[in-house]
Amino acid sequence: MKKNFLLLAGVATMFAACSQDDFISENENNGNAIGFSTIMTRAAETTTTSMTDFRVWGYYGEASPVTASSTSLYMDVKPTSSGTHSGTTTESGYEKFTYSPLKFWPLNGVIDFFAVSPKDAYSSTASTTIEYNVTAPAASGHTDLLFARALNQSRQSARVKMDFKHALSQIRFEARSAYETMKFAVSSIELVNVLPNGTVNIASTGTNPWSITAANTPGNGLKWSADGTAQNYSFGLASTGSAVGNATVVYKSDTDNPKYVGIISKTGDTETGALMIIPQTLTAGTVTANSNGINKIGTMTTSEAATAGYTYNELNNGSYIKVTYAAYDVATGVELIPAGTEQVFGLDATFLPGVKYTYQLTLKGILQPIEFQAQVEPWAPVTLPGVEI
Repeated sequence: MKKNFLLLAGVATMFAACSQDDFISENENNGNAIGFSTIMTRAAETTTTSMTDFRVWGYYGEASPVTASSTSLYMDVKPTSSGTHSGTTTESGYEKFTYSPLKFWPLNGVIDFFAVSPKDAYSSTASTTIEYNVTAPAASGHTDLLFARALNQSRQSARVKMDFKHALSQIRFEARSAYETMKFAVSSIELVNVLPNGTVNIASTGTNPWSITAANTPGNGLKWSADGTAQNYSFGLASTGSAVGNATVVYKSDTDNPKYVGIISKTGDTETGALMIIPQTLTAGTVTANSNGINKIGTMTTSEAATAGYTYNELNNGSYIKVTYAAYDVATGVELIPAGTEQVFGLDATFLPGVKYTYQLTLKGILQPIEFQAQVEPWAPVTLPGVEI
């Protein structure tokens, strides 16, 4: 059975909200054809060079906001990139997006546009209320979902500018060993008990461009409602050739730069291991431990409290981060803590849309350092027999 040991002496959370915008692409404007120019906020997953398509639909009426319905739906198209992005910083130099057949501006009235990227991320009938599910258990199956809207657009020769915002919460991990002589081989990091389903209204009014009360408020103001049966998500670890083929975490001091080891998986220079989850609030579950430092999710039984190993049910009330690892002596390679050792700790968090959260983990394990005490005994006095000279 797996053994669960006390692992983390401290966990620091760093919040980094996306802030810079890039111009990325434009749709060819033929006369009065409706064309699009997209702007996207930077992120680790979708960038100006990796966004290749989006889906955009528009509702037509006399004035904005236009009531969204099947009768007011004027267009629903999926523009795609016609090639490789040029990588320039000006709108005119960007790769064009095209769609067919073209739609044209009405002479009167306005159109409220809404968009999602990737184009097939949302496959239901066009609506301003979006239902989205994150059911893939591993980060490799997660999508960086983007939303955009452009309201009150009327007949024009210019392309409609779509300002894309990240819709989900991104979760990352970094780690370090607390000891110069001990390295950790982390085989998995999981978020335990997270809701997978979400509903959001992308037509909500507000500024920047959703419902944000202040300019410095983290996130982008999208109002998600999360539900469903809680599940676990596995963070994508980089393999760095440790003794067990997992992410190697070495010693880092507070004066090192960086202070933590990046352990996220990558494809080339692109990070692919981040978790993308429905924004929601998590309440920490209970973690109990016996006198030997062994801990588990939930309440220990009498027999568990007296033994070194047991199983437990992960899906119960409350949320956790679970780390699975081994530990080795740096100089000799001797295994100090066996592979498959687990640690869980309760997680209280409010994850906002469009925010990237990095958990920085300091790994200590439960091992006691080898220490010495010394005592020097006093000299034993010896009286020798007298000698006559």
